[in-house]
Amino acid sequence: MKGFIEVTYKGEAKYTIHINQIIWFCTYALNGGKTTLILHDGTRFIADESYDEVKELIAKAVQ
Repeated sequence: MKGFIEVTYKGEAKYTIHINQIIWFCTYALNGGKTTLILHDGTRFIADESYDEVKELIAKAVQ
């Protein structure tokens, strides 16, 4: 779906997030293979995907 990305949490749960809900994301410091997403409501979410993977998913979602 346009405008949405799907990320994984703890290797098994899939979450679909609209990119307008994401206000900030960065590499998770303790493990470079994960990404921290901060949502507009203050929720902090650690996705199993790497920063580069999340960046690519967001770029595809806006096309």
